[in-house]
Amino acid sequence: MSSPDIQQLFSNQLALIPVYENLEQWILGLPGTRVVYRKTQASFYARRTFASAWPPVLPAKNRPDTYFVVSFYLDFQVVHPRIVSAVEPHPGQWTHHVLITSAADLDETLLAWLREAYEGARQEKV
Repeated sequence: MSSPDIQQLFSNQLALIPVYENLEQWILGLPGTRVVYRKTQASFYARRTFASAWPPVLPAKNRPDTYFVVSFYLDFQVVHPRIVSAVEPHPGQWTHHVLITSAADLDETLLAWLREAYEGARQEKV
């Protein structure tokens, strides 16, 4: 049974709760990670935030009916067809967004990006 936080966060994407839970379980298996649920997203920390997952609040053009977004944060831009958006909100800080529609999307490519973001978040910023 999902936690009330997950149920509330994914109230408009209930079918994807098991997929999200698999992602969360994998991320929380990384040493020293924790999750914080907010109204619109789940944020993952290892010293600082390295990823988040969030369902869409409103329908978006050219997007599937059922999906959630995984965002991960790196010091450089990754260019890949799976990344639907990458923005640099601060110099040298890139936010990447990947759509998740099924368990098949939790593949080694995504997990490698998350692992890299996790390792970066564990480093002391100078």
